[in-house]
Amino acid sequence: MKEPNRSPKRAKPPSSPRTPPASPSNRTATPTTPTTPTTPTDGRDHSSRSRIPNSVKLFASWPDEYSDEGPSTSRNCPLSRSDIQDKFTSPSRGRASPQESIRKLEERQAKAQEARERYLEEKVQRFKEKAKKLEEIKAWQEGQQQQKLENLETKLQKAAELRQQQITKIKKIAHVEDIKVDEILFINKIEAANKKLDVLSREKDVEARLQDLQEERKNKQKEINAAKEAAAEERKRQLEADHQAKMQQIMDKIREKEVKIGQQMIEKEKERANLANLKQQTREKKISAVNAAQQHSVQQLQLKIQQKQEASEKRKQENMDLIRHKAFELSVRKCADSDDHMTPRSVPYETVKMCSVCRVLIGSEIYLFSHLRGKTHQDAIRKQYKGREDSLTKEDVDLYNMKHIVDAPVDAIDSDFDPEYVKMDEFRLKSIKKHISRLRCRMTDKGDATEAKESKHVFPVESSVKNRTKLVKLLKEVSSVLPSSSPPNLTNNVVLNATQMQSFERALVSLESTFRSTPTDKVLFASLGGMHLISQLILQVVTSQSVAKGSGQTCSSQKFLPDKSLVRLLHLLGLTCHGVPVISRFVFLSNIITCLLDLLGQRLTVS
Repeated sequence: MKEPNRSPKRAKPPSSPRTPPASPSNRTATPTTPTTPTTPTDGRDHSSRSRIPNSVKLFASWPDEYSDEGPSTSRNCPLSRSDIQDKFTSPSRGRASPQESIRKLEERQAKAQEARERYLEEKVQRFKEKAKKLEEIKAWQEGQQQQKLENLETKLQKAAELRQQQITKIKKIAHVEDIKVDEILFINKIEAANKKLDVLSREKDVEARLQDLQEERKNKQKEINAAKEAAAEERKRQLEADHQAKMQQIMDKIREKEVKIGQQMIEKEKERANLANLKQQTREKKISAVNAAQQHSVQQLQLKIQQKQEASEKRKQENMDLIRHKAFELSVRKCADSDDHMTPRSVPYETVKMCSVCRVLIGSEIYLFSHLRGKTHQDAIRKQYKGREDSLTKEDVDLYNMKHIVDAPVDAIDSDFDPEYVKMDEFRLKSIKKHISRLRCRMTDKGDATEAKESKHVFPVESSVKNRTKLVKLLKEVSSVLPSSSPPNLTNNVVLNATQMQSFERALVSLESTFRSTPTDKVLFASLGGMHLISQLILQVVTSQSVAKGSGQTCSSQKFLPDKSLVRLLHLLGLTCHGVPVISRFVFLSNIITCLLDLLGQRLTVS
């Protein structure tokens, strides 16, 4: 059994009567006496509430406590008219003498000092009284706390004694109950054994009766089953015969339906075939009509497109003719202007021009430049404007030239024109070619002399054996692509295979990397004959392209070096000359510059 929860009653704090706060005048007149705490009578704990009486609370209303005048004093109360008149007409408002003012001021200050001292003494007395009250309240609270602890310990001891007595009583009752339970269990055990024996005997009797009933049922069931089997066999034979008869009737009906359905299917198939033929014919007619319409629209569209293309081509051709005409007019003006130091192009005209006055064919801008500034055409202009040479302007000359420089007939040949001019033109071309050949021979001889003279002592260099060996090996790889005949053969063109090209490219790349890492090896490369080898390679390129052009073959199929390798070779030449004035001067004075000019002219002519 559980011990009832008996919690101690809490003591109430001392109830202090709430007295209304005294006025400041009363406080100053009669000092307050401390109230003695009283013992609570109800026994409840009021610890959560305030334990300080209201009469001893500190700082309850400080304006009332520290004010010298009572609430009845009204300093700000309004004055009546008569009071104000008396105040302003009183003889005391007259102006006093300085000694009187000083005396009154000193009296007021003395009174104020006495009031201040009296106020401070009263304030100190009040604080002492309040401190004494606080000490008394604290002592009372400690006594109350000690009394509560003693009451609680007494109650706990009493509760422990009661609990122990209750436990002892429960133990005694439990011991008696255990004895009773053992006796009841023994009695129940004996009764259960007797009941078990009775049940076993009844079960044996029931089993014997059940066996007898089961044998009787089996015999009856056998007889019933035999009768049922015979009746079932008879019914089975009867049902089989009925089933066969019904199946025969059903099969006959099915055959008749199949025959009817077959005939209907044949008729429907014929109707479907006829409808399909009609649909097919209608579809073919529609498709043929659609195809015809589509073909007609396509033809109309093609015709429109062709017309638009022809009109566009015509406009384009007219624009191109206008552009060519304007370009030709500009070319005629520039070629006729002696002050314009222009360089004529060697590109032939698409349509050969002719001078209708001089009867001369003009195939390119070079011929136009030479003819318009020539003596024959100038004489023709003077003859046309005879007697008006002073008033002849540049615009008149341009108009005359554009009027008489026209497109030549398609079947025009040189024999239809002035034979003397043709002979003179041929003689002039031959003399120009001879002059060019002499200049080339002189430049070649001087370049050979420069190479023979300066290659021995112009390139003094001190380099390591390792770099010399590497450069000699690379020069051999580069020179392996040159043909065996020297000078280069002008009849047979040489085409390099893939292995030679790979070796040549690899050698050029190695030389470029070497010159970038060690610029001093450039002079060593020139002293070993590298510049002469580059000139031979460039000359072989120019020769191979000249041979291909003379034989009428495409230049791309007969190139000695592809464009990529040629560009890399020229880049190597520029890298070698960069930053080395000696090599640059040697290149300018030798035949290398001639080879470069030939290559440049050949490329400009091809482009």
